[in-house]
Amino acid sequence: MYNCSDFNEVLKNTEAHLLKRTGLKFKAVITTSLSQESISDLMEIENKAFKPELRYIREEFLERAKKKNFSLLAVYAFGKPIGFALGYEDDNETFYLDTLATLMESKEIGTTIFYAMAIYCLKKGFRHITIHTESGNEEKSPIRFFEKMGFYKVPCNPSEGMAMKKDLNLHTINKYIYEISRR
Repeated sequence: MYNCSDFNEVLKNTEAHLLKRTGLKFKAVITTSLSQESISDLMEIENKAFKPELRYIREEFLERAKKKNFSLLAVYAFGKPIGFALGYEDDNETFYLDTLATLMESKEIGTTIFYAMAIYCLKKGFRHITIHTESGNEEKSPIRFFEKMGFYKVPCNPSEGMAMKKDLNLHTINKYIYEISRR
């Protein structure tokens, strides 16, 4: 079984890549539980990044943290939360990426967080990542972001928004490792 401590090199490379892209010193962490402080950090990001109807309340974060294989990857700059990805097991081979959010756009922060989370998921034994996202025609649509990351649309109940899936394999993950390792 994959151990979180084995993931330290990917986190260090994530920090170095973000330093190169932004000029800011970042701290990247992965955890499988939530503290009251980390929930406050997540809520701070969500309050700035999402419309009110898409934000979680404290109890919803706690509910997600109880799910099988819950994982949170967060990045901080100057001790302040800048972005995060969280999710949990959907089935034995699929990780459900519940939320990916960042306060800084156009700096590859969201992309880098996603790459690191995808590497983590493959190392944990997952073969797929799924998401649900809004299906609107917004200029900065999350659908375009996830398509760029290699996700494709899959059928779902229209009331759930749009479902998308990403297949994980060594070729893709090696590309991600290369992207966050180059300095």
